[in-house]
Amino acid sequence: MQGHSLAVPDKISTLRFAEVVFGLETLHKEPCHLLRRHNFQSSPKVAECDKRESKKLKIFKIMANCATNIFHARAENKTDLDKIEAFLDENFNGYINRYGDIVDVEFSSRWEYPKKEIDKLVASLEARDKIYIRILTHELENEYVSFRIFSQGKWDIKL
Repeated sequence: MQGHSLAVPDKISTLRFAEVVFGLETLHKEPCHLLRRHNFQSSPKVAECDKRESKKLKIFKIMANCATNIFHARAENKTDLDKIEAFLDENFNGYINRYGDIVDVEFSSRWEYPKKEIDKLVASLEARDKIYIRILTHELENEYVSFRIFSQGKWDIKL
């Protein structure tokens, strides 16, 4: 115990317990870290913790290169605005702001502009020739940028 002694009748605080037993300033909320530090890897609980941590790291790696999409749509057709709002809400994790005949959304996608999903959205709209859509997509880690405008039924890819 690195020079620390503790008599059984002594009262001990949580911080003192952490210092004496684990050599730490405080107890970490996730016990996996404490157990691994002391090489108790034969325990099934430690193996379960290691699996959970491994899954968390995989999720983190997948999400590390998410692209940010800034989406703006303007349309007079209320049904199309409803479709846009519902589609983006169902397919992406983002923030939706609707006011009047405008829908603004910020959402993430994997690595680049979500072409397949946005093409599916546009194909579902009733008045494609009367809608204006602007999407800026960027992913800074890979220096990726895409800027697209959909107007009068056609895409104009700027970047």
